[in-house]
Amino acid sequence: MVCQPTRRLSRMVNNKRIFVCCLCLALVAVALFIMQPYDSYYAYSGRFGSLGKGTNRDTFDFMSRRQLFSVGLSGSNRSKTWEDEQAFRKKLVSDTCQAVRKRSKGIYPRLVYNLTKAHDDHLLKFLLVVDSLKTVYCYVPKVGTTSWKRLVLFLEGKVNSTDEVGQKKTHNLTNIFIRNLNSFTLEEVTKVLASYKKFLFVRNPFERILSAYQDKFQNDYPASTVFRRIWSERIIRYSSSDQTEALPGGKRRSDGTLNVSFPEFARFVGESLDSGVHNSRNEHWMEVYRLCHPCAIEYDWIGHYESMQTDANKILRAVGVDPAVKFPNFTTNPTDSSSYSTLQRYYSQLSTDDIVAVYKKYFLDFFMFGYDIPSPIKLIMD
Repeated sequence: MVCQPTRRLSRMVNNKRIFVCCLCLALVAVALFIMQPYDSYYAYSGRFGSLGKGTNRDTFDFMSRRQLFSVGLSGSNRSKTWEDEQAFRKKLVSDTCQAVRKRSKGIYPRLVYNLTKAHDDHLLKFLLVVDSLKTVYCYVPKVGTTSWKRLVLFLEGKVNSTDEVGQKKTHNLTNIFIRNLNSFTLEEVTKVLASYKKFLFVRNPFERILSAYQDKFQNDYPASTVFRRIWSERIIRYSSSDQTEALPGGKRRSDGTLNVSFPEFARFVGESLDSGVHNSRNEHWMEVYRLCHPCAIEYDWIGHYESMQTDANKILRAVGVDPAVKFPNFTTNPTDSSSYSTLQRYYSQLSTDDIVAVYKKYFLDFFMFGYDIPSPIKLIMD
């Protein structure tokens, strides 16, 4: 009789241990499920490999976004022909839009599916109408935009050569002579998009924002100085607890603008998830899906920065441009931001959490346009 309570207590302890063990196994199973590569459609790129050690910023939310695309995205082996590659890229965009619309539950409030909304909210300013070619080009800054604008001006007869105008003049002339879809009525927009060919060019987001940083915050030319006067103090104030007036002299450049570091810039950009914490909206680092609205507009061609010359000249031939006309040099302000060593040098300055924050910010662009985390950044995270 004396031992009965002891045996009962022992059974209770054992049952508790069994429960804890089962709970741990269940949690491990869930974790393994979340971390596994989700779809064979993306398996070729290893896109869902390790996110690195020490990741802890909103990890669950990040994984939930990855799960949105775990099913429903179909694909096949990629062909070597340019036409089939274009079909692959367009299908990837279409499938991603469908998956997000079905499963997102408000994660991407800025993603537009309705052309009427895009027009009413004045979101079509980046779509340029080239009437002579019956073509619409959505420009994405840091993806050969200046070269494309020069070519459009030449094809529209506004300049005699793509070599005769500088960067600033190119953008000014484009604003004067080339209409964007914001200037059309909704009825006109609908007609143009139904009858004109449409294309855009995209780039790996990690490379694109690094190029924007180098061009606007490291290079010295008149336009970059003006840009820094607008943005540098805002970024420093967000990234530093110190008041800008009290910052050491080394934080200021010879032109008087603040010297923004890449970690400060990346943190400013990566943490602006439509939270309203700070005003960070700028076309040079805005997501492509917010610039070009690929879920509301069906593009005929999707060019990649890595294959710019091939894609550009194929598109030019397809819209009837004389074969003698070639796409011009698109390195107006070269930054070497796509090279292995440059990516490694800059992104090694960031914490894993900051890299993940940038990836989260551009997650839909990564997925929609088939981009992976560049290998030097993966190595930094491992």
